[in-house]
Amino acid sequence: MLSHGGRYCQMRPVRGRSKEPAPLRVKEVRLQERRYAVCLNQEERIRDAAARQAFVQTLRRKLKGSDKALAEARFDGKWVLRTNVEFSTPKVPLKYKLMRIVEDSIRSIKSVLHTLPIHHKAGSARATFSALFWGCCCARSLRLIFDSGIIEVPC
Repeated sequence: MLSHGGRYCQMRPVRGRSKEPAPLRVKEVRLQERRYAVCLNQEERIRDAAARQAFVQTLRRKLKGSDKALAEARFDGKWVLRTNVEFSTPKVPLKYKLMRIVEDSIRSIKSVLHTLPIHHKAGSARATFSALFWGCCCARSLRLIFDSGIIEVPC
C-alpha cells in the first residue's frame, strides 16, 4: 500500500518557522473496497533516515549485515490512515489529528474534573461525552473570567 502508485497532494508547505505545522503530503489509495490516506512528512522522512543510518552502522559493526533495515528506507516519513469517512483525501489526516486532539482533551478534562472510569451501556457514551464537553466549557469559561480580571481570586 505504501508503494502503491499515485500522486501526493501538498497539504502544507515546508515551514518557515519551527512553530508552524510540519509539511504534509497526502495521497488516496483504494484496496479491496477500503479507502486509505497515505501521508508523507518530509521532515520525519529525514529524521527516520538519519536514525536508520545510525542503526545500520551499529548493525554493520555487530552483525556485518543490514539489508532488511536498508529495505525499509522507502517507508521513511509515511503512515497510513484507514478510513470510511467521506472527506476529501487531503482533509482526512487533518480530521484524524483533530479527533486525536479531542481525545487528548477528554483525557485531560477527565483528570482535571477527577472523573472516575465510566462503564458504558449502549448509547451512554454520547451522554458521557456531553457531560465532559459541558464540564470543559465551564472550566474554560471560568479560566477566561479569572484571567481577564473580572473576578479576582484571593491568594
